[in-house]
Amino acid sequence: LMEHTTKTHHMSGEPNAPATRLKITYNEGHIIQEKNAAKTFCQFVLETGIDKVRALNLTWCKVPLVSNTLDDKYRVSQIPLGDGWYLMCHSNTQTKFNQIERIINALNIPAKVEIV
Repeated sequence: LMEHTTKTHHMSGEPNAPATRLKITYNEGHIIQEKNAAKTFCQFVLETGIDKVRALNLTWCKVPLVSNTLDDKYRVSQIPLGDGWYLMCHSNTQTKFNQIERIINALNIPAKVEIV
């Protein structure tokens, strides 16, 4: 019989993975780069327009990326955008990068996103 062991993500003495941030650079020079990927993602959605991003009907973990409803399971990962809207941020930086890239491409936004 195998023994059941539990793995802890942050054992003492082990450094966390280096924090990664997102940087969105618009062709005209404007840059969005907040202190973490989720904040950058929120700022990008606010500047792009909540309605425009909502209209793309993107989902993550079966939850709309932009929603006015808090999900029972993921509510802690839904960041308020204002006016009762929430952005689903239950994802790693690479996933947020991919989501931003999809939005940029879908809406023909003259910008590029990079992980820094």
